[in-house]
Amino acid sequence: TLRGQRRWAAGLRQGGGITGAITWTQYAKVVAWLRYAATQPEPLIAKGDDDLLAVPQMLSAYAQLLVEMSAAAADGGTPADLYAGVFEWYSWKPAGFHAKAWGRTRVATSVLAGVDLGPNSACDVYTCNCSANGGGWSWDGWELREAPPRDTNPATAAAETCVGPQAFAKGPLKFISTRAVRWLVRSDRFRADTRYAEQLLGDAPSGSSAFAAEMGMSTSAWAAELSRRREARRASGERPHLSEDAQWGYWMAPHPTLHLVHFMKFVAWLDLPRPLHDDTNRLPRLLSIHKLP
Repeated sequence: TLRGQRRWAAGLRQGGGITGAITWTQYAKVVAWLRYAATQPEPLIAKGDDDLLAVPQMLSAYAQLLVEMSAAAADGGTPADLYAGVFEWYSWKPAGFHAKAWGRTRVATSVLAGVDLGPNSACDVYTCNCSANGGGWSWDGWELREAPPRDTNPATAAAETCVGPQAFAKGPLKFISTRAVRWLVRSDRFRADTRYAEQLLGDAPSGSSAFAAEMGMSTSAWAAELSRRREARRASGERPHLSEDAQWGYWMAPHPTLHLVHFMKFVAWLDLPRPLHDDTNRLPRLLSIHKLP
């Protein structure tokens, strides 16, 4: 849409080019919001897009139901951690912050459903050689094997490292237990990714001395390495976007006891413009409407 094109152009002018967050500043605000949410006493948080209208009564009903589900699945009196929304699937390339190999279902993103085992240049938004350990898969002429694991720290990972697939809750509206948010902001992936994002995409000094020291490099050497990575990212032909939704899925994937609660898309939310008369039987239970003009 024209609105979307204007927002995308504005993001590029500001140096961010990050979809979902659109600009680095907006991405940083989401990170700060997560850290703030982790300090709150409420048992559940929700995040919605700015063009979403939630029905207050249904929002309250969903929240109450999720709190009750969390209590019902309690382990030793501790409520279960929930992550709820309309889920799809992506894989993640840590070094460049790229979401790859999208699918509406887990089966659609499996290694037997069109994953490209060829050169990394063939990797695109729909197909990529990804695996849970980041090493991908290899074919020896007889059988398909998961390749040895790769380093997934974003600051040191190889460009072709691709982790996944993992489920992510789509952006219009998603819920997550506050306990799960607390786990998230303390997790290794969140800490490593958000610090590296400041270097690669954000406003941190290109030669941050503290980060350079952690990398075992001089400030000037780290600045040169960052410049090389940024140029490689621009020249790769991959979308210069950072999918906030996909990164949430990547961050939450290692949670050892997380429960995913799947919402029905056209009940939890529907997009406009859309002929509402097609869904009149669902409108009384509709939670939210997305892409309002």
